[in-house]
Amino acid sequence: MFGIFINRAAGDYYIQEMHSDTPLQDGYYHCVESFPTEQEAKDCIAQYREQTAIYCVFFNRPAWEGFVSQEDNFSGNWRGSKYNYYNLCGEYKTEEEAKSRLTELYSSKK
Repeated sequence: MFGIFINRAAGDYYIQEMHSDTPLQDGYYHCVESFPTEQEAKDCIAQYREQTAIYCVFFNRPAWEGFVSQEDNFSGNWRGSKYNYYNLCGEYKTEEEAKSRLTELYSSKK
């Protein structure tokens, strides 16, 4: 069996081969589901990442620069400190919407 261990707060995961004595908790990671094969676990992660993918706008007002990044529930702590001095300014379903918001931010400088 192969288990998917996730750390929701960090936006991270790993897949581990499991045996009868494998603990379901590993520090901040816990096993959320197990599969008969490693490939099935990888396929599940790929599908989940695709389903949770969104486009985010990040902006650093003091430096007056920003960017659009595609994120998902396993792409790290992007709602927190992943991008240091950049603030999350919006989450959008399409890249076009996100780019439009970034353009608005750039044009709002007074």
